[in-house]
Amino acid sequence: MHSQRALKFERLYEVAERQQGFFAALQARELGYSRQLQSYHVGAGDWIKKGRGIFRLKYFPPAPWSDGFYMTYLWALNRDGQSEGVFGYGTALYLHNLSTYVPPVFDLIVPKHFRRHSEPPGTMQLYKQNMDRDQIQMIAGLPVTRPLKTIIDLLDSKAIDYDYVLDALRTAIERFAITDKQMRSAKLTAAQKERLMAALKRINHELVDEIR
Repeated sequence: MHSQRALKFERLYEVAERQQGFFAALQARELGYSRQLQSYHVGAGDWIKKGRGIFRLKYFPPAPWSDGFYMTYLWALNRDGQSEGVFGYGTALYLHNLSTYVPPVFDLIVPKHFRRHSEPPGTMQLYKQNMDRDQIQMIAGLPVTRPLKTIIDLLDSKAIDYDYVLDALRTAIERFAITDKQMRSAKLTAAQKERLMAALKRINHELVDEIR
């Protein structure tokens, strides 16, 4: 029969596993790890402190993305231990591997009510908007806007060079990451639909008239 200590670690591992070995002090406290215990595990070398209130299990395999992504994601946790941040815009384009664009900052979409008093772990651009869950997917433990949502946001904001957006749209369609059915059924404003149609014409998408 497992000891309480072993069960506690198993629960922590389950949380960390979903986040590529990373976890927040808040998440650890909810599993029974007091501040004193957290300090002990850092001192013993079991946990690696990555930033203020952010740790990683020492022997967890390397993450597919840089530490900054996971630290940013965990920084956006609310008091209930739920992340309110979603990677979008140019950062989402990068995580989806749809373009050669490399974001200079972490683009994070947060709810309109979002507030944090602590400094973020890295340079980021915050966008405040409320989203539906079906506009989000997980990539290696990170919440990211889906390809079509990403393209629409980039067309709306002009946050990055238009050629990168066109290249990403073309690649997403070729990989079926964005389908004609998705574009036809998307809930877009008239202005958003016009911008999407213009982009589709630029890449010579053959079914542009059907999507209209």
